[in-house]
Amino acid sequence: MTKKEFKRFNERYQGYLRLLKFQGKAPKTIDAYSRAVRWISEHFNCRLYKLTQKQLQVYFGELLDSLSWITVKVDRLGLNLCWKHELKTDWQWADILKPYYFYNIAIRCFNS
Repeated sequence: MTKKEFKRFNERYQGYLRLLKFQGKAPKTIDAYSRAVRWISEHFNCRLYKLTQKQLQVYFGELLDSLSWITVKVDRLGLNLCWKHELKTDWQWADILKPYYFYNIAIRCFNS
């Protein structure tokens, strides 16, 4: 990133942190969501709104190889919020990353 782009990123990043705080997010949630934005901006070293769907698919594929699903899910939530409120663009995350569902089946054993 150029100095101008980096300055713009920092302005938007600070706006994103304020947004999370104003929405009443917990400190750990703010940390996790903001970390996702920092990671992706460092990974691609470019403006977030310039990322293509293909780049995001590769990025999340790499994350899934190295991190747990829940971490990737939290990153997706943080990035989705950033795209929606700070960048004011629609992010079709469902086309990029579909959530993995855990089915909890309760089995009860009754003694007769």
